Amino acid sequence: MNKFAKNIKFLRILIFIATTMEARSEDNYVLFTVKKYNHGFFRVIEEEKRYIGLEDFVEVIEGRITDTGSDLLVELSPVTSMRIDPERKTLTFKEEMIKVKDEDLMAVDEELYISIELLRRLGEVHYNKNDLLLEFKPDFKLRYEFEGDVRDERVIFDSLKKAEERKEERSVRRVENRLFSLGKVKGTYSNTDLETGEHRFDLDYTSRILGGQFATSIDTVDGKVSYWNHTYDQILEDKDIVVGETNSNLAYFPNSSFKGIAIKSDSYTKEFGRSTIDGFAATGSVVELYKNGSLYDYQTVKNGRYSFEDVRVNSTTEFTVRIYDESSNYTEEEIDLKSSRNLQEKGGYDYNLFLGETEEEEELRAGEVFYGITEDTTLGGGYLSLEDEYAEDFGQGSIIHKSDYLPLTYRFSSQSNGREADIMGNIYLEVLNYDIDYEFIEAESDIYDFESKRSLSAGSKHENFYYDLTYTEEDEKREYEVDLSYYYTNISFETGYIHRIEEDEGRSHIYRGRISAPLKGGARGIAEMDIIDEDEGTEIEYEVRLQNYTQKSPLEYAIFVRKDTEEVRGGLELSYDLVEGLTGIFNYSDSHGRFGVRAEKTIILDRMAVVSDALDDSWIYGRIYYDENLNGIYDSGEKLAEGTILFRDEEFDVREGEYFIGEVSSEHINEINISRFRVLPEWKAESDYIYVEGRAGTGQRIDIPLTRRGDIAGTLEGGQSTIRVYQGALLIREQESEADGFFILENLPYGNYIIKGGGLEAEYGVEEMERGEFLRLREEKSEESNTSDAYGI
Repeated sequence: MNKFAKNIKFLRILIFIATTMEARSEDNYVLFTVKKYNHGFFRVIEEEKRYIGLEDFVEVIEGRITDTGSDLLVELSPVTSMRIDPERKTLTFKEEMIKVKDEDLMAVDEELYISIELLRRLGEVHYNKNDLLLEFKPDFKLRYEFEGDVRDERVIFDSLKKAEERKEERSVRRVENRLFSLGKVKGTYSNTDLETGEHRFDLDYTSRILGGQFATSIDTVDGKVSYWNHTYDQILEDKDIVVGETNSNLAYFPNSSFKGIAIKSDSYTKEFGRSTIDGFAATGSVVELYKNGSLYDYQTVKNGRYSFEDVRVNSTTEFTVRIYDESSNYTEEEIDLKSSRNLQEKGGYDYNLFLGETEEEEELRAGEVFYGITEDTTLGGGYLSLEDEYAEDFGQGSIIHKSDYLPLTYRFSSQSNGREADIMGNIYLEVLNYDIDYEFIEAESDIYDFESKRSLSAGSKHENFYYDLTYTEEDEKREYEVDLSYYYTNISFETGYIHRIEEDEGRSHIYRGRISAPLKGGARGIAEMDIIDEDEGTEIEYEVRLQNYTQKSPLEYAIFVRKDTEEVRGGLELSYDLVEGLTGIFNYSDSHGRFGVRAEKTIILDRMAVVSDALDDSWIYGRIYYDENLNGIYDSGEKLAEGTILFRDEEFDVREGEYFIGEVSSEHINEINISRFRVLPEWKAESDYIYVEGRAGTGQRIDIPLTRRGDIAGTLEGGQSTIRVYQGALLIREQESEADGFFILENLPYGNYIIKGGGLEAEYGVEEMERGEFLRLREEKSEESNTSDAYGI
């Protein structure tokens, strides 16, 4: 977009905002969301009111501002606009004329800013200063809703000429992190029971030092420190330097709580079986758990720690934890059980260091390093000292090898106290679309509560369906487990069966089931049931839970009914934002209600990033699929395309329907050529070329549906004429026939059409013409005109 300030007669603006001040008391940079449009570091100025830049707002929604000479025409979408009359001091929107107050506008740096109150005339506005979030729900359709948006991003099915014109009207900016910044500080006070409860005060501080991000969190209960953590990341590549409480990712202590000093990777591992996935995050932030790419569960962090309990973990499941900060940005932590987790490229290395104590207050000193001797083989070694009553010292070694035939990990360790060494081994194979994992441990130390353990797991994935079988032998206990699960978007179904044999306890059968699904208004319903059949009898345990922790509403709640052993309990958790930064809390359980309060305040001391005019590269990714039900989105069961696409004359593979294109220029219009995806002659995209504008420093998801399409050919008896194609009463295409009346209408979706022109009015079905017949007609017509490429052949 051309700069608004350069194309407008600024004197008229000064008349319009005669009472405006140039000075400003506070700037906030927030995440601005308008339906599917997102813009980070969007500027909000706080004076007597809150103001946003009119030009910035119009740029986000891809509108346009035009000075007509008498007023300002603001095109909000292809069919919706508003007018600002500077002399009459009016705003006209949807034929309604609104009188504008002087204090609703201000001029800053020769740009026009409008108040959020004025923006509410165009739709619903939600501004949360603590979360640094501005949401706008317009009372009009946006541009992408008219241009055929595909899933989460919009795609331009237009001519290259028009796309180039759009590029000249759009400016792209990026955000650059500062080397040094005072950052921001957030304080939170909470008491869940004002009558007898504990007083909790949490302090979170974030800043930038030498380009890395420094964060500190301190939680207190009744004046005593209960949790503390200082983290410095983005300075040692993917490493975090942590002082305080964190999770270890050592082979002996996967994801165990640890307090001290650590240099560690972002990712961490879990043990097989039913497990708890927990970690640390700022109080009040939202944490989402994704299982195999689908949202599995989410919660709001309380007291600096999150915990997802009783989660089934095995070699066929990949978990990702997303932790959202106050700006709605998130960091991800991967939980990876593949045996090649620490596989390094040739010459590459990785390491982890820990110095402190475990949850049992045992002193721990540990370190490990991995080095890639070839592309497929990594050697690792380390040392671990655990000062408990047995004063264990370990030397660790590992070999990690991966190939197309035999991915193999083997670890071993030895102790210095003269006992036989603990031996750990793990073999991971991929055979005939099955993941097979064999793990064994022979333990002589007291770190484990068993002497011998063996586990064999075999699982497979078919589209969104997962299943696996597991056999575990631990000392005198044997266990067989079958798990079936289905994940679709945000809905998941799980069922399982466990047969357990213990020498002292006898046999038991456990039947499990779980369903998690989104509900209206951002809520989520979760239902779980276990039927435990033992020699002594049968027990049923269940929990039904309705929760909404999305933070998109002032009301958050959780309602649950739970039965364990012989007791049935119900409960209610409510929190409501009374005013900005103050939340009322009500909990009810065990026939007792408790009222509480939570107050929070964020103070921005200094911006951690600045907006730069420099352009940056972006990236494009998405899915290509056969859209059988013509709804424009991918549905379970629809086939995924395989092949290659062209981008800047470079081929990119599409495997299982997924593609990724990096280093997309943000200075030019880019085109994706998908003409090769005519795997079946009748399956095509709406266009062979999809034009995409690069966006500085941000990725775009573009899903491309393939639908059944065909062609119609014929001859008009009256010679050359205009052909009009109707679907029902809707005109969908118009083109000229050849001089002799011959025409070919290409790439029409399967269906019936009415063709009008040159005295012809007839109904055609696209599926009636065979592809070979269409090509023959093309060839004949090309020979007649002696122009072999007249129709693109």
